[in-house]
Amino acid sequence: MAMRKFWIASLLGTLAVAGCNQSPVSYGAQNSIIVIAADPLWESVQDTVAMVLEPPIFTVREERTFDLTHASPANPVWQQFRMWRQVLVIGDADDSWVQPALEKADSVPTELPAFFQVRDVWARNQEVTVVLLPSSSDRAALLELLPELHAYVDGRFRAYVRERMFTSGPNDELREALESSAGFSLTVPNVYRVAELDSVYVFRNDQQRQSELIRSIVVSWREALPVEEITPELVLAWRDSLSLDFHDPMQMVDHDRGVQAREIDGGVEIRGVWKTLPDDWPGAGPYVERVVVCPEQDRTYLLDAWLYAPGQGKYEYMLQLETILDTFACTAS
Repeated sequence: MAMRKFWIASLLGTLAVAGCNQSPVSYGAQNSIIVIAADPLWESVQDTVAMVLEPPIFTVREERTFDLTHASPANPVWQQFRMWRQVLVIGDADDSWVQPALEKADSVPTELPAFFQVRDVWARNQEVTVVLLPSSSDRAALLELLPELHAYVDGRFRAYVRERMFTSGPNDELREALESSAGFSLTVPNVYRVAELDSVYVFRNDQQRQSELIRSIVVSWREALPVEEITPELVLAWRDSLSLDFHDPMQMVDHDRGVQAREIDGGVEIRGVWKTLPDDWPGAGPYVERVVVCPEQDRTYLLDAWLYAPGQGKYEYMLQLETILDTFACTAS
């Protein structure tokens, strides 16, 4: 598989604005990663690296969670790519593209292969992950590290998403109010609006670029059901029975796309795609349904989370919704 390449000439001019004694500011999306590795090694591992570090998620189509772009140290252009916000350098301690990161590190692992992270190696606000190999051609050593490396990179990205989504702070007052009056708790950022209608709660964030980015969660409930009776068909019929007033833009489940279902603690989770009604403006987006049984309340809750983000990467926004869903809890009352 040929690694994707893209031109960044339009961005390179921004580097000139930095002062003589100050490093330039890094650029690039948080989940876009420049990989600096020797050509022979990269040509032998790029397919496997892409498979492990770019696992797809299902939104309205298969979408990569991370975008990797290789920059060859043999090509002088790598010195521009190294200004990216997220950089992954692969090689041994003698490689010229690895040494600047080693010089910035507080300590360097002696047991190899290993990986570690250093900040602000070539630019400000930059995170450089170093994969240090016994030799720059040690393919087996690199492949051995890949699963752990993905867990680390993905974990860092999830922490970034959580920190960014809660910039406005968590709405603790709302969470406490829900605990005392609604029978459940949910933690949303302060920028989310909340509305209640007929015991259905709607939590929505459409503050930024209204109508171009909408994150919404609907919470409803009915009498408790045995977990074994909760099927995808039942969950989607329940969602469809909710008034479309809660789904703006007007939408319905796109049953033709199919669903992904899995068991979760105390219930099930369904993922799929919604689409606008036939006579409405064409639009679509991913949804996540979670059904949680709370026997102590004799309730089964439906949590309906959906995203509208046309023309944008959706991994970060789906992680935001999942983070909020993970805070759901039944209260004792």
